[in-house]
Amino acid sequence: MRVLSVNEAGGSNLGDHAIYQGIKALLLQKDCISVTQLQLSLLPSSGRVTSPKCGSIYSLAKSHRVLHFIFLHLRLLVYNFRRSNVVFKEVGSCDFVLFGGGSLIINNKCVFPVNLFIISMICKLKAKKYGIAGVSARRIDSRIARFLIRRFMCGAEFVYVRDHSSIELCSNQYGISAKFMPDFALLVPPHNGARNSKHLAINIMGLQSHGFFSDTGKFDQYIESMIKFIEASVDYKVTIFTTGEDSDYGAAKYIFDYFGNKHGSDLRLVIPSDLDKLLDVYRDNRFIFGTRLHSAILGLGNGNEVICFDWDDKVSGFFKSLSVGDALVSEDDEFFNSLQHAVSINRHDVREFDELLVKLTEGSYA
Repeated sequence: MRVLSVNEAGGSNLGDHAIYQGIKALLLQKDCISVTQLQLSLLPSSGRVTSPKCGSIYSLAKSHRVLHFIFLHLRLLVYNFRRSNVVFKEVGSCDFVLFGGGSLIINNKCVFPVNLFIISMICKLKAKKYGIAGVSARRIDSRIARFLIRRFMCGAEFVYVRDHSSIELCSNQYGISAKFMPDFALLVPPHNGARNSKHLAINIMGLQSHGFFSDTGKFDQYIESMIKFIEASVDYKVTIFTTGEDSDYGAAKYIFDYFGNKHGSDLRLVIPSDLDKLLDVYRDNRFIFGTRLHSAILGLGNGNEVICFDWDDKVSGFFKSLSVGDALVSEDDEFFNSLQHAVSINRHDVREFDELLVKLTEGSYA
């Protein structure tokens, strides 16, 4: 049985790479299953090249709301047309399509809603069944995006989301009965190491285009809190690290440069180029302070003691769904003192993953 996994594992965010690693670790337990990957929002054969370049045309359209709306959707249609042959081939050669995980049920200028809808239509044309697993959802105000997402979700054989807030949202906004399944990154094979009790790794996140980290005032307060956190960690060997997103590098470098030689060899900066190098951070440190959700999820899956900055509903929803909400801290907390609330879990106690294996192997998909 060949499963086509549709996710964002071809991008720069190593959290998405971890999701795909977890999916493979789960599905390849069954000798009868093989797994291939299709990128949701990048051209499959072009690395990190995204949709067609726009230049001055985009700048002009952006200044007019209606033109901007039309331009964005035309660009999405052109993008999907350009890769249609690849998508038809990939869908046609598999037995089942699995969408997930990560924050897929969102409206990022209609990129995900349009792409999810089009791929699901190709699944129907090719008579291929598909399911959704390990995703989270956000409330969507756009009627077009809601329509596309609803049609996509209604055609799925099953819908598993990674937090109970998303279960409620799927019911209220789409009329979909979803079930709980944690993020697949929990299943990434752990990197065993010494994990010295005086080693602390701090994940840093940069400015974003939406949410908490799009507010420069809140972002500046976050950076200030991170600096105070490191200053309070004088007895620890501290590693500042990112999870591969280019937008995070500047913030992490700023904090590292702020300290100069004050911490000497007890402060280092790690910008991992691949998932293995990122996992080395978890092997070398006992405590993990997460900002991006997957920086915390990888710590939980690896057996580290984890605390996480509570900056978004998807973060709090995930931790509370695993009954470890005490590990969350806000910008007003003394981060260093909150290390006493750091949590670890036994990922083998998370049984919901087994249900997906049963559905795939016992379903009439092959």
